[in-house]
Amino acid sequence: MVGLVIATSFLSAPVENEAHLVIYGNAPRRVHLQQTVIVTLTIDAVGENNSQQRAPLQNVKIRLPRGLFKKFAFVSIEPKPDMISSTVGGRYFHYDSLARETALKLRLYARGSGQERARAAIYADEHLPGSYALSIFIAPPQQ
Repeated sequence: MVGLVIATSFLSAPVENEAHLVIYGNAPRRVHLQQTVIVTLTIDAVGENNSQQRAPLQNVKIRLPRGLFKKFAFVSIEPKPDMISSTVGGRYFHYDSLARETALKLRLYARGSGQERARAAIYADEHLPGSYALSIFIAPPQQ
């Protein structure tokens, strides 16, 4: 009897969720000071079960590190988030729900020169976080 109970508990043990969020990004490698740059971030997920694949992503947060805003000023992001918040670590763009393969267009204004490296992170319910690394060189203004 005890063996049957133990065997049943192993069979019904929850399987760890293997769903991961991913960001496919597109950003220029070089911009000039005082130019507006568009960074496109396409949001998706991999390793989902059938019910997850059909549903939109819930409680989505995109995090941009605070250091990014030393050389860039935030202009806008589309689609417009439901809420924007800031912490010591960065700026969060909150979406109650986002369809898979949503392309976010982030507009930034280059206000400092030099190399800028940053990692955008994404979080959503029932998924492991994902990230996208970008590296942009900001050159002096064009003459």
